[in-house]
Amino acid sequence: MNSLGTTAILVFANSAKEDLANKGIAKGEQLFNILTTATLRKAKNTGLPVFHFSDENQIGNSFGERFTNAIASVFEKGFTSVITIGNDTPHLKTQ
Repeated sequence: MNSLGTTAILVFANSAKEDLANKGIAKGEQLFNILTTATLRKAKNTGLPVFHFSDENQIGNSFGERFTNAIASVFEKGFTSVITIGNDTPHLKTQ
């Protein structure tokens, strides 16, 4: 176990630039920045350690590989439980 506890939060969300390239929503970059910022704020408000993996630091060729590697990375830090969230749930509550 690490000194921070046993549970961490993994925010798995692409950068706004990458989301815009994949989703093509008008003014999407601004929207995706807002969604990611709000998600990270909510995650940090839990008091749990938070790790953010975007396309800039994800490792792997497929979504599954990148997601699995991100989760494994958090477990390798000594956590025994990982809560994974994306930036696409704006109604997510900290509780």
